[in-house]
Amino acid sequence: VLFIYTYSDDAKFHLNQCERAGLQEIADSKLDTVPLQVNCCVLSWIKINKPEDSELRGALIHLWGISKEKKLYYNQ
Repeated sequence: VLFIYTYSDDAKFHLNQCERAGLQEIADSKLDTVPLQVNCCVLSWIKINKPEDSELRGALIHLWGISKEKKLYYNQ
């Protein structure tokens, strides 16, 4: 049974280019609040329209070492 579930679960790592570009944009930005140019969800199931909604995600990005300081972000 474990083999069946493991074999049928396709990771689809090749479909994350947009989110990776968003994370790179956050890491490279010098702003404290980053307006994302990419049109996808970054560390979320939905697009973030208000910067304050990304507060915990920004702290996680900083904790993981992606950005040097905690940054807020939102989709334009």
